[in-house]
Amino acid sequence: MPWFPLVRQGEQYRSVRIDYRDGLRYPHLQRIPGAEDRLSKILAPR
Repeated sequence: MPWFPLVRQGEQYRSVRIDYRDGLRYPHLQRIPGAEDRLSKILAPR
């Protein structure tokens, strides 16, 4: 099944086609520098 992510190049956005059929192998989250850490707030004990 093809995958169509939205890619930003400068100020323009476009959709690209990626044919990948093996599924997620090692999914993980990556921090965006300068972005608020929302996941720690969600996972914090109450």
